[in-house]
Amino acid sequence: MNVIGYVRVSTSGQAKDGYSLAYQQDEIRSHCQEQGWNLITIYSDEGISGSKVDEEALEVNSIFHILAVQQIQVAKGKNKKQRNPLMYEFYQRKLAEGKTKKQALICFMRRLVNIIYSMMKNKTEYRAASPLTELKAS
Repeated sequence: MNVIGYVRVSTSGQAKDGYSLAYQQDEIRSHCQEQGWNLITIYSDEGISGSKVDEEALEVNSIFHILAVQQIQVAKGKNKKQRNPLMYEFYQRKLAEGKTKKQALICFMRRLVNIIYSMMKNKTEYRAASPLTELKAS
């Protein structure tokens, strides 16, 4: 499996207290090696200043945008099946709550970040769940 890493410290205190960017990068490399994953790159967010435009952060945002769009896509043709029904349902629920398509997509991107963070924290792989409609029926 190809993966990317993301490391961040938001304060100099975090870097001094042993949770430096280098430490996080080492942890990601070690975990990927244990799992047999192909680590493509690690993006670093030093969190130094919110006033500077960070090209790498924009690239990570772009990656999550592409991933989000792919997950909620509906197949063309007669089938009209969602690529990921559970994620599509989450997106539709946000639209039903009155969010614009852009806002719903941003909510979904945040959901993906949370899922990926949890996978990294708990050292687990992604396991797709059944759609909520199927869960309610059983």
